[in-house]
Amino acid sequence: QASRVSPKGRRPRQAGGMASTKDLILSQFKQFDASGNGRIEKLVLCSLFKRLDGSLWTDANIETLLQAMGAPGANISFEDFIEWVFSDQAVFTPRPPSMPRSGVATSSVRRRAPQSAALEAYMQELVSNIKGSWDLVKPSVTELRSGSSPQEVAAMKKALKDRTLNCWFQAQRRNVSPIWREFRSGETLSLRGCTRLISAYIRALKPKSDAMVRASLEVGMELSLAMEPQFGPKADHQRRSLAKRQVEMVAKAVAPCVRETLDRIEKDPGHIAHKLLESLDVNRDGKVTQDDFECGFVDSMHQVFGSEQLMA
Repeated sequence: QASRVSPKGRRPRQAGGMASTKDLILSQFKQFDASGNGRIEKLVLCSLFKRLDGSLWTDANIETLLQAMGAPGANISFEDFIEWVFSDQAVFTPRPPSMPRSGVATSSVRRRAPQSAALEAYMQELVSNIKGSWDLVKPSVTELRSGSSPQEVAAMKKALKDRTLNCWFQAQRRNVSPIWREFRSGETLSLRGCTRLISAYIRALKPKSDAMVRASLEVGMELSLAMEPQFGPKADHQRRSLAKRQVEMVAKAVAPCVRETLDRIEKDPGHIAHKLLESLDVNRDGKVTQDDFECGFVDSMHQVFGSEQLMA
């Protein structure tokens, strides 16, 4: 018999522990796996779990789990599903039994994934590295400022922006190795590990999102001002004051939208995980190695979670 969730949200210990429960579910699954390919349709999966514990594994809870682990399609790998459910990183809200024991109040249960120390460290330097990137690029403004045609000015601005991004990426890359060690599966990054990574990344980014937006806008302001013609100290001061007020207005308007976007992405991390794996798989061999990860992580995450993308 599968374990039920207790009123305090803990699963009571059983003979054999979680391993025996896992084996029980696996043995039940094999009866449904007629093709022997290790995959199962969602409707069949619902039937299987209802057979084990119908009060806990409702259609809604099964769907919630599938969405959370990034498997919204018609069928999934049963092994991946089980590994995810029994991992410490699983996040779901199963419904309590509809008929509680007399005198015991029921409550929703939520297993929260612990904070990622590696991603927390990564985020700690995110804002300072965005701001610091401009300080590193600023000396090259004079070198890049040449020509006056619209095409030349546009090319100069792009070159300056590219240098700024590169400085930021280089600064952030020193914090990537611990992330790899935390979320890898052996020598590669699996979809399940990548989905956990995306969920943890969003949780770590949320408290920093307002500051990230402001820092990005301020750097963008500096890039624009640097490429504008110089009209003397007074005019330049007025132009900078106006630009700062614009940054303030845009930041107040955009920051809530960014938070809403992060909330929306958090509901389906699997979709982003698929995109991230494709982006990191440089050799297109279906595997993301440590080298692939460490070389491409910062750039790939910027393509999804950069302030420009989140503000779009």
